[in-house]
Order: sequence, then C-alpha cells, then structure tokens
Amino acid sequence: MKTSAVLLFSALVFGSVAHATYQALPGGPSSPYIGTGIPVTAGWWIGGSSENVDGGGAFEGTVSPTLFSTAFWCVDDQTYFSPVASAPANITLLSNLGSSKPPGLLGQTEYVDAAGKFTLTSDPIGGAILNDPQTRLLMAAYLITQYGGYTASPFSQLPVDNSIAPGGGGHGTNAAVQDAIWAITNNTAFTGANGHTGPGTHGTSDTNVQYWIDQAALNYGGVSGNSWALVTWAVNSSGIVTDAQQNFLVRVTPEPGFYGVLALGLSGLALMISRKRKSA
Repeated sequence: MKTSAVLLFSALVFGSVAHATYQALPGGPSSPYIGTGIPVTAGWWIGGSSENVDGGGAFEGTVSPTLFSTAFWCVDDQTYFSPVASAPANITLLSNLGSSKPPGLLGQTEYVDAAGKFTLTSDPIGGAILNDPQTRLLMAAYLITQYGGYTASPFSQLPVDNSIAPGGGGHGTNAAVQDAIWAITNNTAFTGANGHTGPGTHGTSDTNVQYWIDQAALNYGGVSGNSWALVTWAVNSSGIVTDAQQNFLVRVTPEPGFYGVLALGLSGLALMISRKRKSA
C-alpha cells in the first residue's frame, strides 16, 4: 500500500513515471519558475528532436530554483546560442505580452521593440493583425504542437501536454515547420544589437513552409497564452538583457500550478495513509 501511495503522489506531481524526464514548466501564480532573473541552463538537442536540416527543434533545458527538466523550443534564428550554457533568464507567459498588459512585461523580453517590425506580413488574415509579438509567438507555439515524423524514441518521455503532435501529412517535413516558425518571428528589430545576427531564415518560397504559416495564422487563437512562456536570456539582476541568446518557448502547466499540484499530491498521500490505518 505504501508503494501505491508513492506512485499516486508521483503521478499527481510529475505525470506518469515514464514521463518524468521532460516536464511542462509549473506556471501557477505563485510559481518560482515564472518571472525575472531565473537561473536556466540550455543544453543540446533532445535526442531525435532536431529536424536535421537547419537546426531548431527542442533543446534540453533546466530551470531553477529547484532544478526542473523541461524542453526549450527554438523560435528564432537571429540570436546566438551556446549549448550547455547557464545564465539568468526572464520567463514570461505569452498571456502577459498583449498590448493591454503592463508594458514592463513585454519590456522584459527582446520582443519589446519588434512590434510592427516583423518581416513577414502577408498572412491570410491580415498583416496588421498579426504584427505584434504576442500573436507571432502564439503562432510559433501552435506550430510547435504540429511537429511530427520523428523516428527516435526520446519524445516518448515527454508528457502529453509537451509532446509532438502528428504533423500535416503531405505538407512537408519538420524542417518546413521550423522554417515557418523562423519566418513568422523574423523581424528587423533583431539587427546589430546585443550580438543579433540580423534577419534570419524566411523560407516562404517553399509551398510547404507557406502551408504551415497559413495554418498558424488560422489556428493561433486556439493556443492558450497561459500554457506557453518565452525564455529571454541572458539578463542581469534587474532582468535587462545583457547578452542576447536564443529565444525559446517553453510549455507551461497552467493552474493550479506546481504548488497546487504538490498540495493535491500530499493530500492524496495523506488520505491513502489514513485509510490504511483505519483498515488495519
């Protein structure tokens, strides 16, 4: 009975045991993993996740204060990235990047200057509507859920809410999905400052890439901004970018957040122990 109680606790907190390696980041209102100046480490690709043409895909990530393993998803090709690098980062929910939110929340990202400066504005529902950072990043998050066709096994270790959904059948490879993400987030604000490499990959001449851009434009409204966050790094103690590195998206577990789930797990464990004692 003790073993069953421990397994229940593990399942409540971490998901199934098989999914304990890479988890969606706890993102409730009291989560210590959302905010400014949070220590992160970004490693190389999660095995089998690269689309094996231009790069991109999912990278091993850990977030403190208590080391938490997650997947960081590449969303731009305009900033440098050094694997196995550790630095403070701002981790900002996409729901907090809208124009109605306090400017400081967008200001703690590199995209604060990108509004109106995205290089791809020919999307089917209108460039003006799609020309703000929050929308573009929601589109990128949608496309992350559309990766498919990996043959390696490590993604079986990812929980369902952070896994690879089947791709678009005959509409190209994971490379087309990644190129669509890069085209959507490409902007002229990331030029010259803080080590930015300038305008990156567009790839829109490829019909498969354009297909995924169109799909993102049509479907981003179904993506919850509380389920994804932007990782901006490296930053100083005030949360200001000092050495621009690869921008990542990370999957987030919305309410009740880590501590709510932890409390639920402890409650379930206590209940099972109590029932065991009563039946003894």
